[in-house]
Amino acid sequence: MEQLPRQQHTKEFREQAVRLVLEQQVTIPEAAMHLAMSGRTLERWVCRARACKMNCVTGYHASSREEGRFDDQARHKNGCVAG
Repeated sequence: MEQLPRQQHTKEFREQAVRLVLEQQVTIPEAAMHLAMSGRTLERWVCRARACKMNCVTGYHASSREEGRFDDQARHKNGCVAG
């Protein structure tokens, strides 16, 4: 089976896609279908946005060595399973 070429999305597209899920409360599968993109990719973007928001609220600034562990904790706390 031939693999499809990778899509490249602008920063603005990513931000709007995440807002669609977080602010307008559209489900990830619905938003992904509407945007003609992978639901897994959108899930990853949303999880990263939630983790970033959590970092801003808590004031947590991880060193690069600790960062991966914190991101895993943030994903689980926010109900995110994407990696």
